Amino acid sequence: MPSNLDFYQTLYEKLFSQVCCGPPKTSMQRFIGMGYPVTLLIIAQITSVGAWKVKSRWNWKHFLPVFAICTISGWFWGIYIEKYDPGFPGWLFLPWSITNIEFILTLEDWLFYPLCTCLFYFIFLALKKSEKKPSDAQKISLQVFHITAASFFCYFTGPCGKSLSYQCAIPGIALFFYIWDRWDVRHYLKFMTVILLIEILWDYFAVSWLSYLPGMAWASQWVYIAFDQHNNYIHSRVFLDYGTHKWAWIFKNPIEITPWFAISVGIFFYSMTVACTKFFIDRGNR
Repeated sequence: MPSNLDFYQTLYEKLFSQVCCGPPKTSMQRFIGMGYPVTLLIIAQITSVGAWKVKSRWNWKHFLPVFAICTISGWFWGIYIEKYDPGFPGWLFLPWSITNIEFILTLEDWLFYPLCTCLFYFIFLALKKSEKKPSDAQKISLQVFHITAASFFCYFTGPCGKSLSYQCAIPGIALFFYIWDRWDVRHYLKFMTVILLIEILWDYFAVSWLSYLPGMAWASQWVYIAFDQHNNYIHSRVFLDYGTHKWAWIFKNPIEITPWFAISVGIFFYSMTVACTKFFIDRGNR
């Protein structure tokens, strides 16, 4: 399969919406252009400091299975989305936005999944407080929402939306029934709110909002969709077609990623984390 740089060079004429202003020139522009690796460094720093602050509650025995499952499944999902369409990757990196170290995935994508899994666990622990027991009605309402959302993305979106439903949302929904007696709804809602805000703001800033500023077309740190000089579009077939399904795109971002990635992964991570804790505690009590 072509590398990210190969795609960039081959598709250059079709990337007018990203290259029309040329590459970043000043030191500040180059720093902004490398927002993805910079953000990963920030995530690593925040997680390291956060893990130290919650070290008394950071249970490696409970977390390691979650870390392994989420990281490995994330890598496989990333490879599937990136390589699905031989004509355009799931997301194309501009050469100035990454280190250009690549083996199947770019170095940044290899680091993204384990770093975010650790960040999610820190957020999970930081938000955890003793709450009053929620009612079954609240849990049933959330499960109805989960099932409705997963069904929508299974039936009305492209391979990307479907894959997140099958790989993350549906297994997570099933695990919620297993953790029913330990499901803290208020904690879950706070966790999901933080995860959604992080993903939505990061993805929209990185892909769309900064690039809309005059002279900053180069600021798309990764590219889901590109337009040539005649406004003809190109994107991976892993997403719903932009021309016939404009409702499935917000700015330059597909809804199959933003916000469905955060919702489906949040469902999976949260239920998996509580399920592992429940399993080890119940096993220790036998």
